[in-house]
Amino acid sequence: FRARGLGRTRGRTGILLHLSLAEQHAEIVADTGILERVGDARWTTTLADLTAALRAGEAEAGLLRAIERIGAELARHVPAGPDNPDELPNHVIVVE
Repeated sequence: FRARGLGRTRGRTGILLHLSLAEQHAEIVADTGILERVGDARWTTTLADLTAALRAGEAEAGLLRAIERIGAELARHVPAGPDNPDELPNHVIVVE
């Protein structure tokens, strides 16, 4: 999270979906601006569903659903706009 500069946004609205296929593990790391508005509890169901999909061999479908859910929560609670511009690149980072 820190190494990628996700904690450097003006509104502290960086978020990281960390996925380890080898370990069949997923984690959502959200900055304080998101946690204050959304809270950690919202991510519990998303992570449980994603982990179940990984274990069932449905990584792609599970990942797409997780991204859609995260996006919906962010749009609802911390929408991009003049006071909260999209400051970070929206792309996949693969670490091997």
